[in-house]
Amino acid sequence: MSYLRSIKMLGLAAIAAVAAMAFIGASSASAVVLCKSSATPCPTGSKYPAKTVLLTKVLAGTKAVLSGTLKVECSESTSTGETSTEEGSPLKGLLTGLTFNTCTNCKKAVAENLPGAVELTGEGAGKFVVKGIAVTLEECPFGAVCLAEPTGGEAKLEAKGGSGGSEAADAELSAVKVPVTLKTLKGFGCGSTGEWNAKYYVFAADVPGVGTVTNPPVFVR
Repeated sequence: MSYLRSIKMLGLAAIAAVAAMAFIGASSASAVVLCKSSATPCPTGSKYPAKTVLLTKVLAGTKAVLSGTLKVECSESTSTGETSTEEGSPLKGLLTGLTFNTCTNCKKAVAENLPGAVELTGEGAGKFVVKGIAVTLEECPFGAVCLAEPTGGEAKLEAKGGSGGSEAADAELSAVKVPVTLKTLKGFGCGSTGEWNAKYYVFAADVPGVGTVTNPPVFVR
């Protein structure tokens, strides 16, 4: 009986070991990476390394828009983000730059709390999350100075990969009706709530060991 019991226990241990390895493999496979290829999983040698810097700007002919009691439209807006690791669940990074220029109503918009934390969990709505940032709006009507920040402390954007080569084919990040909380720092007329809408495309990447790549292929895998 003890011999049979030992055999049974060894069999159970083997099954448990196989299950554990399968779980580890699944966890590893689910890690998010930025890839130069649309293939899944990302082929060897196609992953963007840690410290890759992605530069984005609003699509030509579009604007970054804050709507609400106070409506601000900026025809120029850029962002700069840097990955902290090559892969992760989620893939983490930092938003190191965010600018808004040529704006209506409020003539000056200044990003606050940079760098902000960034988490990427895949492609699609709400998959690109920026945390902790805010924007101070100055030179607004009635002398108002307003603080705009994502409701709940984080902005959830849509991520979409692209083959690159041109603006039309580049990877995109889109803010679609992102809820914004407004605070009046000076004057009046800021309102209390609004929405942020903007569509950015990745126009360049600074890749460690490679240099600057214009209109790079970027896919989330």
